Amino acid sequence: MTLFELREKFRQGKPSFGSWLQIANLPIADLLQRPGFDWCVTDLEHGTLEENNFYEIAHVIEKHNKLPLVRLADRNPAKISRLIENGAKGLILSAIENSEFLEELASSTRFPPAGIKGVGYCKENQYGRSMKHYIESGELPLIIAMIETAKGVENIDQILSCSAVDGLMIGPYDLSSSLGCPGDFSNKLFTDSVKKILEKTIEYKKFCGIHVLQDFAKEISLKIKQGYQFLPVSTDANLIVEGIDNLEVATGIKT
Repeated sequence: MTLFELREKFRQGKPSFGSWLQIANLPIADLLQRPGFDWCVTDLEHGTLEENNFYEIAHVIEKHNKLPLVRLADRNPAKISRLIENGAKGLILSAIENSEFLEELASSTRFPPAGIKGVGYCKENQYGRSMKHYIESGELPLIIAMIETAKGVENIDQILSCSAVDGLMIGPYDLSSSLGCPGDFSNKLFTDSVKKILEKTIEYKKFCGIHVLQDFAKEISLKIKQGYQFLPVSTDANLIVEGIDNLEVATGIKT
């Protein structure tokens, strides 16, 4: 899978599935790279992973012909640049509420004169071996803005109008908390907000994503019918927890 192929998939209205890493463990990262997945997210915000884990994890993901994506822990431009240079093909940005940071980010991912990205030897240009192609290709990372607050919903048109944004992802727990109904996903305030995010994203001809964490067959089918295209399926930690819970029930250990 290449970035061009993934963007083309979204352009054609097709869904894309991937895995999600929270635990700093290379064998687990390797196990999660299944056929049918296009990408894998390394979550630097929630879990045990840190920036210095990413280089090796990206190598494992790419070995399986998947795209390494990163959910950022903060918005430090230097860190973002290093992650891109070390293999990040996409950035998931938490709690975006307006286009201000997105415009700054766009500049930091483009070489001069279009932007301010520095040019140097790194993994993405094979430490100088493919420098010419690296500069001339102008490949831009996938940019996914997470909508997790009431203010983000309010400014949805401004966010989607930013040319750097490829798509949006809904963060249901944070969004419901911001709306005053934490974890109540049937609350009208929450359902109306989610409906607005999805409809606006489709209106702007971009893709919308949401995490599928349970009832996989039913939920994936439902989300596709609703129009979602970017679909992370579970997490490494969630799969382990579910496996342990099921084992406890099967053996009668769980009380």
